[in-house]
Amino acid sequence: MRKKISPKSLIILLAAVIVGFAVIVFTRANIKHEPGVAYQTLPELRSDLTGGKVDFTKKPVVDLSAFQSYKSVDYAALAKNISGAVVRVQDGVKAAKSPTVNADGSDPAFKYHITGLQAQGIPVAVYAFANAASTAAMKEEAKAFYERAKAYKPTYWWVDVESESMTDLNAGVEAFRAELASLGVKNIGIYSRDNFLTDNHIDSSKFDAMWLAFYGAVNDGSYTKLETKRVFQMQQYTDKGKLSGYPSALDLNRVISQADYEKIFLEK
Repeated sequence: MRKKISPKSLIILLAAVIVGFAVIVFTRANIKHEPGVAYQTLPELRSDLTGGKVDFTKKPVVDLSAFQSYKSVDYAALAKNISGAVVRVQDGVKAAKSPTVNADGSDPAFKYHITGLQAQGIPVAVYAFANAASTAAMKEEAKAFYERAKAYKPTYWWVDVESESMTDLNAGVEAFRAELASLGVKNIGIYSRDNFLTDNHIDSSKFDAMWLAFYGAVNDGSYTKLETKRVFQMQQYTDKGKLSGYPSALDLNRVISQADYEKIFLEK
C-alpha cells in the first residue's frame, strides 16, 4: 500500500521538480558548438532513439564535409529531419590547400559538423577518403584518421574507397583497416560502389559493415534500392537531397533495416 504524501513533503517534492527543470533548461541553453570539444549527448535529446519509438529507416542519414559549409548549416533544423550523420574527417594526409581540404589533408569543417550535430543529440559516424599510393602510406592515413576523430567518440569509422591510387588496392585497403583495428577501433566499415569493389578485387569480408553508393537511373533525390548479392547496411542514394537546415543539395543515405541502424549508430 502506498503511503499518503504530507503537505510538507509535497512542497519539497514540487521544489525539487522545479529546480531539476531549471537545470535542464540552463544546460541546453549553454551548449556551445566549439571545434575540438567532444560533447556528452544529453539523454533527453536522444530519448526517441530507444524503445522502437521511431522507424529510423524512414529518416535519411546525411553525410557532410567541407563541401557543405558549416556556416550555412542550421544544425537544430537539420537534426529534425535526419536519423544520423557521417562526417568526413580527411582526404589523405597531404593535399593542395583549398576551401574543402587543409594542407595536411584534414577536412576544415569536420569539427564543426560533428559538434554541431552531437549537440542536437544526433549520433555521428566518421569517414576518411583513402587515396594513398602504398600500404605504408595507407597505414599513415589510418593513424591520422584515428588521431583526428577519436576525441569525438564516433559510432562508426568508415573507409571511403573510390580512388585507384595504387596497383594492389586491395592490399592498401586492408592495410588501412588493419591499422585502425590495431589502434583499438571496433566498428570499421567500407564505403564504395558495387562495381568498383568488383573491378579492383577488393575483399571486404574483414570489415564490420558496408556502405554502398547507388543513385539509380534518374538521380532526382528519391530513393532507388540497389539490387546486389552483396550484404550492405547503408546506401547513399542521391547527392541532390533537400532538407530543412541547409540551403543547397545534400548527400542522403538510407539504412537498410532497423537492426542495421542500431548497429551503425547505437551500438558501442
